Amino acid sequence: MKHLGEEGYLAVAKSLMEGVEKLHAGLEAMPGIRIVGAPCMNLISFTTNDNVPDIFVIADKLEEKGWVVERQQFPDCIHLTVLPTNVGVIDQYLEDLETAYEYASAHPEAVAKGSAAIYGLMARLPFRGMVEKSVKKIMEDMYGAVEGEEEDSNEKMDDAINHSPVWMGLTNRILSTLTKWKNRLKKGKVPLRFWLLLFLVMGLGMVLRAQPFVDPLQIRYTDIRRAENTVNTPTTHLWVGSDLPIKLKENTYLLLSPYYERWNVTQLGLEDGFYRVQSVTLPVGLILPLGESKWSLTMMPMIRTNGEKLLADRSFQFGGAALVGYRRKPDQQFRAGLYVNDEFFGLFIVPLVGVDWRINERTYLYGNLPGRLAYEYQWNAKWYGGASFRAPTNSYRLNDGEYIRLDDNQLSLYLDYYAHPHWCITLEMGGSVLRRLQPASNSSDGNRQVDNGIAPFVRLSTAYRIRL
Repeated sequence: MKHLGEEGYLAVAKSLMEGVEKLHAGLEAMPGIRIVGAPCMNLISFTTNDNVPDIFVIADKLEEKGWVVERQQFPDCIHLTVLPTNVGVIDQYLEDLETAYEYASAHPEAVAKGSAAIYGLMARLPFRGMVEKSVKKIMEDMYGAVEGEEEDSNEKMDDAINHSPVWMGLTNRILSTLTKWKNRLKKGKVPLRFWLLLFLVMGLGMVLRAQPFVDPLQIRYTDIRRAENTVNTPTTHLWVGSDLPIKLKENTYLLLSPYYERWNVTQLGLEDGFYRVQSVTLPVGLILPLGESKWSLTMMPMIRTNGEKLLADRSFQFGGAALVGYRRKPDQQFRAGLYVNDEFFGLFIVPLVGVDWRINERTYLYGNLPGRLAYEYQWNAKWYGGASFRAPTNSYRLNDGEYIRLDDNQLSLYLDYYAHPHWCITLEMGGSVLRRLQPASNSSDGNRQVDNGIAPFVRLSTAYRIRL
């Protein structure tokens, strides 16, 4: 201030305010850009109309040009502070902004990256507690001590931003898309073809419901014992779920199948060998006939959170399955498809084959391998029985950031008793073969936990059941 003096200070202030006026006028003249509020000083925030195109994608393009961009939330916006260092290049800024806007408009599929992705995600998360946890995690990664090495703080900041959790980027993409469509819905700009495409692209649940009944509510409890003469993993499993089919039109159904499960696993002979992990999964299925032919399409995308704590950092998984069905006869259908899930040990891809076959009035064969296959026989209106095979594979995030993988192969005989036409009680007994608990720190060969014997198990379940 002493160096500038009063006249020098006023000259700088005048130059800055003239730059602000030029920036304000340029933003107002740019179609699709909206100034936030009524700025009276040298900071102007702006966004796009209804955030279409995404302002944070524009911010990324500006940063590629060398501009330092600051981002805000509620609404999503960016700002420029007019300073002596940039007042002379306002015209260049407006030109680069227009170029970035044109790019974002021409590429609506583009998503924010780096710090823009973080700001965008925080602005859209419906659960503010997740924001707090995510910010704390990012701050720890940026400024926390690194054991055994020294690292420049700027490099740590870049790593924390550029290598944010996978679920953060995926969630940001989903929420960004939902926000765009919500804005279009408000304006009534969604064409009829959108609703058709919505169902057709719902593609990619480990279990697609191929069975002669629907369970609006089911509870299962499984107790897997220790096999003799093996280093084994005694396990209990609780499962609570629901099938809620919604008929859209003839032979077209929407299926909601949310479920919760919890595993208590003891790895004998090891310290800290007890794991209690849980999962909440939200699958949404769609069954579509392909015209008037014998072919059909079944799809079930899903989102799930797996771990010792639900909704924790890096506990989210995205995936699903899609199958094509061929109805050879009215009571005989075959399926083939693919299951894909973003497991913590990597992308898990499994081909699927399925059958839905009423062999005769009393006998039914149904399921999708390798998930489940069941044989059912009806003795009378109250008693059913048969054999079942299940092969679950899941991974769960631990509190220390590692994960465990659970694999099992279950063969069993079961007995259903209908105490009421819609109340089924099931007793199931069988063996668990080649059951595996694999912590992430274990190697893929030497330390893998495998049961060499057959571990007996008992499963009790009850369901409100509607037979089809």
